Amino acid sequence: MLDLALLNEAAAISGQISDLQISFQESLTSDHAALRLLWYPAKSIAIAPPPTLTGYKVDDLYMDSWLKIFGPLPTPPITDIASLDRAASQLHANIDHASSCVFSRCKAPDPQGVRWWNPDCDTALSGVYASLGPPKKVAIKNLRCVIAHSKWVWAHDFLHHTTSENLWEAAAWRKGHSIKRIPPLLVAPL
Repeated sequence: MLDLALLNEAAAISGQISDLQISFQESLTSDHAALRLLWYPAKSIAIAPPPTLTGYKVDDLYMDSWLKIFGPLPTPPITDIASLDRAASQLHANIDHASSCVFSRCKAPDPQGVRWWNPDCDTALSGVYASLGPPKKVAIKNLRCVIAHSKWVWAHDFLHHTTSENLWEAAAWRKGHSIKRIPPLLVAPL
C-alpha cells in the first residue's frame, strides 16, 4: 500500500505548512509509516513558530576587533572541487566565529510584534475569528479585556522584577514609543 500526502503549493509557499515528517514510531504499531505535517491557519499565524535568525547585529565601531579575530584564521588551499567545498565551509565557520566573538546575535521577533502578547491573547483572538453574529461582539469585548490584563501583568513584571537595563529602557518610553532623548522633568512653579 502506498501512502500519499497531497499539498497545496500556495499553502507551502506561504509558510502555513510545516515540513513533512515520516516516522515509524508514531505509527502506533502499524506496519505503515506515519506521515505528519503541521498546518498553521492564516488567521492564527501567531501560533506558527518564529523564523530562526542566524545573523548578528553588526556595529561598525567593532570592525577593527572583528578583523583582528578574522585575519589570522587559516584558510585551506584550493586544488579541486572537494577542497573548494571545504574552503567555503571553513570561510563560513571563520566568519561565524569572528562575528560571535564580537557582535550580539539577532533576536527573533515576537509573532504579534508586542512584548505583552501571551497565549491568553492568542486564545481570545481565535475566539473572535471563530464567532459569528452577536456572539462576535462578546468575543471582541473579551479580547479587549484579555489584552488590557496582559498589558498590566507585563508592565508590572517588567518594572517590579527589573534589571538596570530594563529600567533605563522604560525611562526612554513616552506614550508607548521609544524616544531618543529623555525630556526634562517639569515641576509646578512655586
